[in-house]
Amino acid sequence: MGRTSSSCWRMRSFSVVSEFAPPLIQTKPRFLRQLLTTFPVPRLTAQLTTTSPLHTTIGNTPFAIPRDLFTNSPGNSPNYFTLATQLSPTNNPSENFPGLSQRSLLRPPALLPSSVPNRDPGIFAELVQLLKGYEVEVRSEEHRRMLVRDARYFCFRGVEQGLVRCRISSFLDEAASDGVREEIEIGLEDVRFSGVSFVESPGGRGDGVEEEGVSGEVHYARPYVDDGGRGLVLEVGGDSAVRVVRDCDGKAGHVKFWGKTAAKMKRLVGVVSARSGLSLLNSEESQGVPFGVQCTIGNEADVVVDGKRWNVDDDGIGRDAMVLGQGESGWMVEKSQWRIKAATCEDGKLVVSLEAVKIEAHSSERSRNEHRGFL
Repeated sequence: MGRTSSSCWRMRSFSVVSEFAPPLIQTKPRFLRQLLTTFPVPRLTAQLTTTSPLHTTIGNTPFAIPRDLFTNSPGNSPNYFTLATQLSPTNNPSENFPGLSQRSLLRPPALLPSSVPNRDPGIFAELVQLLKGYEVEVRSEEHRRMLVRDARYFCFRGVEQGLVRCRISSFLDEAASDGVREEIEIGLEDVRFSGVSFVESPGGRGDGVEEEGVSGEVHYARPYVDDGGRGLVLEVGGDSAVRVVRDCDGKAGHVKFWGKTAAKMKRLVGVVSARSGLSLLNSEESQGVPFGVQCTIGNEADVVVDGKRWNVDDDGIGRDAMVLGQGESGWMVEKSQWRIKAATCEDGKLVVSLEAVKIEAHSSERSRNEHRGFL
């Protein structure tokens, strides 16, 4: 009886191919049964794997996803679903089901429909709307985090980059080629190294042999979303994971990073070096923890220490700086924004530095506790 049913099913499959019409499949079990029982028919298998919707269940909700949603939007393929259904019609059955003896099988082995029970179908439906080109209202930062988390889970990289929190601004700048400078503010955790570029400043390379040098800044373009790079304003937070250690004049010093922030910042500095084509100065010495980067704090920087506005011309580092040990004085940073600059030194090595844009910090543990709230 089983043989007869399988044969009848194959006959119906053959009749579909003979009429040169792609099969209309409404459910996942029917799709899989049609796919597995028609491997000897390359044309039908090709139709099933290229034109039929992708069937899946998210939570307890079934979805049928048109395949062209992935091919028409950059960065969203390959993904969770296309990688899970790569049964090639050009392969032999033994290649699609390795280790099985095909001679003794009456039918291909059972293949369960794809199912993701631990994800929210409502969030997935919104991701599908974004794949279709519609706008989705982000109701809160928690909602944004849920969308980004599931977009990363399903490998929808293009959708993810369109959802990450960032701000694009433009303003007049005489130094810019067209008189307008564009910047993108984005968090360190959301930076993808493929979008990082190094742009030399006008006149960055000298004409003289002895005084030849390179200087410039880091630009960033969100992969699959932005057409070109903009000046990067990097936002870094993390309380005790970031500290600013200032020199005696208060205008320069180092930013020190700990933990995951240090690891990501270290990789970013390495990418800047690779994009510029120059080796880093003291790269061997910068492998420890904490990871330090030179910084400058100019008059244009907006700095708030202990809830009060701080200026570069304020009285030294005594009344608004904490002792960090080994003679160092500085701040514990709550939030900060930096531009990334790079220039060569006398020996031709590259020095990467941070230029302060905005800093919120505490000068002591007591000040930090004063601003701490109860749960």
